[in-house]
Amino acid sequence: MGMSNTTSGTTGVLESARIAAAEVGLDPARLAQDVGAKLKDAAEAQKSAGVEKVMGVARAIRSAAGNIEEESPEVARYVRGAASSLEGFTRDLDARSVDDLGQAVVDMARRSPGVFFAGSMLAGFALFRFLNAAQGGAGGMQRPAFSTRRNASLTNPGASANLQGRGDS
Repeated sequence: MGMSNTTSGTTGVLESARIAAAEVGLDPARLAQDVGAKLKDAAEAQKSAGVEKVMGVARAIRSAAGNIEEESPEVARYVRGAASSLEGFTRDLDARSVDDLGQAVVDMARRSPGVFFAGSMLAGFALFRFLNAAQGGAGGMQRPAFSTRRNASLTNPGASANLQGRGDS
């Protein structure tokens, strides 16, 4: 009995929302299309910006190979190979649409869920490190004070005994 009331209540709310949207002149399907198109445009812009940054990294790697060429030609050859691989990956990324990239991710996740999970964890870790470094300023050495007790004991070893004694009172 409670379930059918909830279902009919939800249906009533949805129908009321549809009527209100129609009265105002909103077409929910059109609105969803517009939002989807804007999200896709934003994703394409981010993809292009990412491609430019990765190409800059590839150029820096290639430059590093030139700097070590005289001292270690073998290592320089490997570094150039890495730069070439990165450039090829970047060109492939640039040539694909956001829809194609999304489908490639889904396909890879279906084929190799373990690799997908590991890659997601690695990407998340890298993103965290990047954002943390960007937020920390120069050097990224600023750390928040997590615990007064811990900080007090680090600066004054006798303080930890005093703080512990206060907790028992």
